[in-house]
Amino acid sequence: MQSNINSRSVVITFILFFFGFILIGLASLSASEGTAMEKTAFIQNDKTNKAVSGA
Repeated sequence: MQSNINSRSVVITFILFFFGFILIGLASLSASEGTAMEKTAFIQNDKTNKAVSGA
């Protein structure tokens, strides 16, 4: 039971890093709309962090 919860948190952490990396990549690629993309990425990351810490 304990190992099941532990492995699930590892998978969730990996997925969060993966999506965070994609968001950063998109924000840096679209230089013309960089500010809007970065704000969206930061807001989404903040929501995700609150959801994870709350769970």
